[in-house]
Amino acid sequence: MRLHPFVAVFLTLWLAVVGAVFALAVSRMNQVPAGVVVTAGMFAFGLGLAYFCFYPEARKARRILEEAIGASSA
Repeated sequence: MRLHPFVAVFLTLWLAVVGAVFALAVSRMNQVPAGVVVTAGMFAFGLGLAYFCFYPEARKARRILEEAIGASSA
């Protein structure tokens, strides 16, 4: 199981833009320290959506499907 292509492209673009803003905020850290925290949080949230929300559920669904297929063929 994997992310839908639209979702994968969206997350890639989102993380690229947020990463660029983060790099800009870090380069101007003495002027905008709050920007660093906000963009780091947005980046972590984007990664967390995929790694902590999608993949555990995909593994659980795969296990359930494998059990159902195995039980019906026996």
